[in-house]
Amino acid sequence: MARCMLAATEKGPSVMILLAAVLLAASILDAQPHAFESAETCALCHATLRDETGQVPLWSGSMMAYSARDPYWKAKLRFEAGTTPAAAALIEDTCLRCHAPMQQYPLRATGQRLRLDDLNALGSEGASCTVCHQITGEGLGTVRSFEGGFTINPDREIHGPHPDPFFRPMLMHSRYMPLENRTIVQSELCATCHTVITPVLDAKGEVRGQFIEQAPYLEWLLSDAPRRGRTCQSCHVPVLKDRSGNARAAYIAHTPHGGYFPPTSPRTPFGLHSLSGGNVPMLGLMAELFPDEAAVLGAGRKRTASMLQGALGLDVSVEADPEGQVRVLVQLTNRTGHKLPTGFPGRRLWLHFTVKDETDRTVFESGGWDRQTGEITRGAQPHYEVIDQPDQVMIYETQMEDVNGVPTASLIRTARFRKDNRLLPSGFDAGRDLPSGIEAARIAPVGVSADTNFGPGSDRVEYRLDLAEPGQYRVTVSACFQSIKPSDVLAMDPRQSREETVFTGLFARHNQPSVLATRETTVSVR
Repeated sequence: MARCMLAATEKGPSVMILLAAVLLAASILDAQPHAFESAETCALCHATLRDETGQVPLWSGSMMAYSARDPYWKAKLRFEAGTTPAAAALIEDTCLRCHAPMQQYPLRATGQRLRLDDLNALGSEGASCTVCHQITGEGLGTVRSFEGGFTINPDREIHGPHPDPFFRPMLMHSRYMPLENRTIVQSELCATCHTVITPVLDAKGEVRGQFIEQAPYLEWLLSDAPRRGRTCQSCHVPVLKDRSGNARAAYIAHTPHGGYFPPTSPRTPFGLHSLSGGNVPMLGLMAELFPDEAAVLGAGRKRTASMLQGALGLDVSVEADPEGQVRVLVQLTNRTGHKLPTGFPGRRLWLHFTVKDETDRTVFESGGWDRQTGEITRGAQPHYEVIDQPDQVMIYETQMEDVNGVPTASLIRTARFRKDNRLLPSGFDAGRDLPSGIEAARIAPVGVSADTNFGPGSDRVEYRLDLAEPGQYRVTVSACFQSIKPSDVLAMDPRQSREETVFTGLFARHNQPSVLATRETTVSVR
């Protein structure tokens, strides 16, 4: 405690005032056991900021706030536990490390495992404020920090990026001491829960190896984003800006009555706690499941859709000869700092390509989907460089297989990807260093070696058409995204658990893809 007080600036309070503050803080903190607090505690001073910048309301509309109530995650957890019952306790506790950290973290010291059925109100709040803002720098960026291997400081210190925080209101109200600690704006902090390396289990629950299930942080390390000064927070906790695109200062807290504390002033940069990702359908699904929270989920869904649409660049050009041979070149550019899509392996991006004649009749279509099930009508596909048949579909995704090379929908049974052609981030270089113990080859693309157009930051797909009939044709290309493959949901058994029953019923009404971008052009055949 003395360490933080002595860090005050020369213009700060006198030694006697500092000493009094030290004694006050010590008396408050020493009387409190280590604990997390609900976001409601933080909301008293971090909710009603102007211009919709309040940290708690923004977080409340993100998947972070629903990490322990996400109905797909709960159904998937039951599915995985049902697939390998001998490891059910291990599977549930491992997932709850990040999905319900405020309840699971204190149990680690006792060796006790948390089960899904034992979630309480604090655990159900998900990845809340006092988790991320209490993580220390200990071991961050190393393998031991992954899968929720973070360390929470034992002194009830709340870390933020700004120097000399006005500590008294927070200390008195929440019994936390605010301190400057720039760990909170480092990608390594996000990596603790967004790098998932799971054991590969066989049917008996015996470990047969390790599988890198989710690796956005590792993908970021191999990209050029770190060298450009771009972190996870650069996009997911974006800086508040004015209309000219310059960082704008704002108050980071308010009084319980809505005013501002007299000793404080606007700070810059101000991070917007939107924490948006790409899970647009899930936010809509949860608005149905939690109708009382539909407004905040709707706002979060709108922000997420905006982020998702900015993730991809899509360009289309056409070449045609007099005989009606047409080449349509589709260029995709990954604008993120990781693979696209990244994270959970069930996500996929694909191209819906159509050509229509002057009567609006479809003469060629690739990538259509069933409007009831949400499933791509042509099923599983390899990676393509050239598409010339309607039953060929360009899908950027992962496909998984078990230790015997058999396709599987179970993450805990997956030994490797049999296909991984997700778009690489700019500057992706497998020759760069990763944390000790991880080889870059383990997150390299799979099944794309023959495609010379697939590379760091982009891919080009060529569609070849034979349009023999003269006329003008309209070419439309849409980039479609799903955060959940319908086939993965089909693998679930609603009879196995209540969670699978609830989710499969909801998904039937929320299974349609999001459209990231659409481009249209015309081609004339004489």
